[in-house]
Amino acid sequence: MNNILEIPYKDTDDAQFHHLVRQIRFTQLAAAISIFSHIFYICLYFYFNFRLLLPVSIILAIFLIPYASVFLFTRKGYFQLAKITVALCLNLSIFVNTAIFMGKEPDIHFFFLLFMLFPIMIWSGKRTMWIAVFMVLSLFCFIYVEYLMAPGSSVIHFPDRFIPAVRSITIFFTFVVISFALFIYQGLVIRKEVQLHQQSEQMKHINNELHTRTEELSETIKMRDKFTSVLAHDLKNPLSAVVGFSDLLLKGYDSYPDSRKKKMISTIHEGSELAYEFIDNILLWTRLRTGRFKAKPEIINARDIVDSQVAMLQPVLERKNIDLKNQIGKNIVLNSDKFLFSTVMNNLISNAIKYSYQDGKIEITVNESGEDFEFCVKDYGTGISKTTQHKLFEASTTQSLKGTNNEQGTGMGLYLCREFIEISGGKIWVESEPKIGSSFYFTQKKAKVKY
Repeated sequence: MNNILEIPYKDTDDAQFHHLVRQIRFTQLAAAISIFSHIFYICLYFYFNFRLLLPVSIILAIFLIPYASVFLFTRKGYFQLAKITVALCLNLSIFVNTAIFMGKEPDIHFFFLLFMLFPIMIWSGKRTMWIAVFMVLSLFCFIYVEYLMAPGSSVIHFPDRFIPAVRSITIFFTFVVISFALFIYQGLVIRKEVQLHQQSEQMKHINNELHTRTEELSETIKMRDKFTSVLAHDLKNPLSAVVGFSDLLLKGYDSYPDSRKKKMISTIHEGSELAYEFIDNILLWTRLRTGRFKAKPEIINARDIVDSQVAMLQPVLERKNIDLKNQIGKNIVLNSDKFLFSTVMNNLISNAIKYSYQDGKIEITVNESGEDFEFCVKDYGTGISKTTQHKLFEASTTQSLKGTNNEQGTGMGLYLCREFIEISGGKIWVESEPKIGSSFYFTQKKAKVKY
């Protein structure tokens, strides 16, 4: 029963829904055209010969009832029943009028050829049985009237003087209906092509988004694995040194000379700093990966922030007797996140110190580049090979080289710098030559107000 009634607004996606709506509208359009054509022919027959053609007019009037019921069926949701009603009535109304009453002389039976197109318009490819049934029915009706119907077997002999007029009207009406049907069908085809194009573009967008998410997930997994290794191995080493030497000091403090104790305390201090740096970087990375870090741009003075970072690193600079020149002017004002800018500067200056030789030199400069400021932290230390430069900022590169005084690091600093700079809409890169030194560049947005 559901196959006949078909209430299809359940369990259908958008494409199926719109396709069904088009089919129902075409069914309603066919019913409306049929009603109009029946009324037109009734009026025409009354004009030709009211008494002679009265039975034909009554039959046409009777068929107006099922055509009108099509609109009720579609309103109630009986879409399949509406389609069957229209397809059946189209064939029956013409067949009754030609085979029983009027014969083939007025050539109205040529409408059967037009009706063969109708099932294709209102049923999808899944309803091949209904399409085949009504196409065969239309073809059979045409063949019967044209070739099998005996001459003079009709009840009414259509007046010869009216036949040319009826034929002309029938041909004209057929031409109009075919043209209109082709126009509607072409519109449906074009709409379908547009819909398919839109779906294709949506799929491309989804695929690109999926590809991007996959790459981000792959990078996150790599970083997770690296950080797991850090926690399991690299973080364990400095903490082992802290625990080991503090235990020695605790048990044999009085037995060690002051120089030995000072060296052990220095090792504990270095291990603690390294462990703290590990934990701090891991926490930063976690905030980045989970989306909990939100940049908060504000008006900041670059010189003041760099001076504060240099002051924090002054003890390390003094140990290597490094001459650091901060050449950033006091009027350099940024629109950037203060924590972000401070962290990047701290990492780059720390690296410059780490890989500088004793009595070395570091320069911090800035230049204007359009709407950005281009900062540079330059050292004259060990430098970086071309091979290493290409993967220096990648998530997979977390192995740190020892500094000129065997300083250790986490290897995550430059990756975090890249992440922070990209969040702020800037870019970061390096220029370096082995045994000559390195220059790390990054950009930040200018503030739109004067400091």
